[in-house]
Amino acid sequence: MRRIVRVIPAVVVLSTISLASTQQDEPRCAMPEKLLSLYRGNWELDRAASDFGIVPGPAMLTYAIDLADVKLHIKAAQTTDTGVAMPDEFSKPLNCSATALIVEVTLRWPPDLPEAKKSSDDKPDDGAKPPEAPKSPEAAKPAEAPKPAEPPPTLDVKLRIIATVSSDGKTLTERRFYRSAAGDTDQTLVFHRP
Repeated sequence: MRRIVRVIPAVVVLSTISLASTQQDEPRCAMPEKLLSLYRGNWELDRAASDFGIVPGPAMLTYAIDLADVKLHIKAAQTTDTGVAMPDEFSKPLNCSATALIVEVTLRWPPDLPEAKKSSDDKPDDGAKPPEAPKSPEAAKPAEAPKPAEPPPTLDVKLRIIATVSSDGKTLTERRFYRSAAGDTDQTLVFHRP
């Protein structure tokens, strides 16, 4: 059941997890090593098999997962639905049940995204004259400087990921549960081996 109070646009951008952890530092894992080993390796998001709910999904998302020293190590590469590349890398104490990896984090929204690069079309040509202003009383008044845009309010989003892998080790499924003051939503992301 999905209960949505207000849409949180592009929260999935943060889903690669810029971490401010809420999880304890003590690793907890009841999963047998044979099953745990199925998580290791490279994974690519299958957009068609995934359900992003009300949040736009990334255009591309890949994981390289390693489990060493009782820690979960993930290198993620993501391109958002707007074309912004967002690489991320993190390590967390391993937390898992007998059948699933569990990651719990608090994300800050909006994130500090890389600035979009300006194209050469955004620059005025050297030596080009600006168009002449119309000769009206309105035009004679000095233009007001635009007010700087207020930054959007920040929002803490609690994210809980429950990841399971198929018995043949070819499909990784993440159930993501986002909780915040703006509302709750969930997603299902499906990954396959490249």
